[in-house]
Amino acid sequence: MLHSRYDGQSTSRPVLVERADGTLARRLDFPQSQTQESRSTDVALFAQDRVQANARWYVEFGGRLDRDGVVGAST
Repeated sequence: MLHSRYDGQSTSRPVLVERADGTLARRLDFPQSQTQESRSTDVALFAQDRVQANARWYVEFGGRLDRDGVVGAST
């Protein structure tokens, strides 16, 4: 089991797109400051076993179950 948390802030400056001759083609402005927050609990379970029929032959099998808390998907 893994629980993670992120609380932060991001500040972006304008992006200036210039033409080959150096003139300004476009300016992309972003909000001054953005607050970001993410919380997630991920769970993974793994089981494996081995069956040995004789000294030279055996079979292994296993399974895994994961749950990703960010996207809420299980695989």
